[in-house]
Amino acid sequence: MQRSRREELASQLVERGVCAVVGDEFPRVPDFDRFALEWNELPPDPHLESVLCRRNRRYARFNAIRDGDGYALHRLADAPFTQAREIIPLHQGSPREFAPATPALVGTTLGALVQFDLHVMSLASRPIASSFVGVHFMRVLAAPGKDSSPAPEGRHRDGHDFVAMHLIQRHGCCGARSRVYAGTAREPTFETELEQPLDALIVDDRRMEHEVGPMTATSAEGHRDMLIVDFENVVFSWA
Repeated sequence: MQRSRREELASQLVERGVCAVVGDEFPRVPDFDRFALEWNELPPDPHLESVLCRRNRRYARFNAIRDGDGYALHRLADAPFTQAREIIPLHQGSPREFAPATPALVGTTLGALVQFDLHVMSLASRPIASSFVGVHFMRVLAAPGKDSSPAPEGRHRDGHDFVAMHLIQRHGCCGARSRVYAGTAREPTFETELEQPLDALIVDDRRMEHEVGPMTATSAEGHRDMLIVDFENVVFSWA
C-alpha cells in the first residue's frame, strides 16, 4: 500500500471518525499464516457468561515510542484490563485478568499491524510520539441456530483514544456486521462486514461509538478471530 492510500485512510478517519482497510490492499505482513494459527491456542475468557457468547482471549500491554520512521514496541508487565463503569456497564468497572500473550503472538507480525495503525493515526492528526497500546487476541465461537454476540457490550465506546479492529480470520459463520456511529446519533455513519483476513477498521474512540451485530455458525461450530488494538494516553509531537 502506497503512502497516498494511507493518506486517504487518514482523511476518512478525520472526516467520519472511522476508516476501513480491505485486506487485499494491506501491506505485506510477515509470517501472517503462522500468526493466525496461534488463535487456536487462546484459552476461554473467564469474565464472560456463556449466555452472551463463548469467547477465547489473551491480552498484552506495550508502550509504543517513535523511533525514526517507525515505532519501537516495549512490552509492559502483564496487568488486569479495566474499563470505567460509565463506559462499559457490563463489567461494572471490575479489573479483568486475561491469559498473557505468548511469545509467538508478540513478534514481527503484531509489530507490522500496530505500526500501520500508528502511521494512519499520525497522518490523521499530528505525528504520534508515543502511546500506550493494549492488544486483545480474541476468538468468538458460534453454534448452529444460535446467535452469538461478538461484542456483548452492545453499542459503546471503549474509553481509549483510538481502537483498531483487525480481522484475522473467520470460519463457518455468518453475520457480525460492524456499525460505527457519530456520538449518540441514531443512524450509523458507516457499516460493513469484515470478511477477509486483514480487513480492518480504525475508529476515533473519542467521538465515535460502535457495535457488532450477532453471528451464527454455518457449520458444526464457527468462529471469528479478531485482533483488537487500543491506543490511549497518546502523546503527539509538535515537530
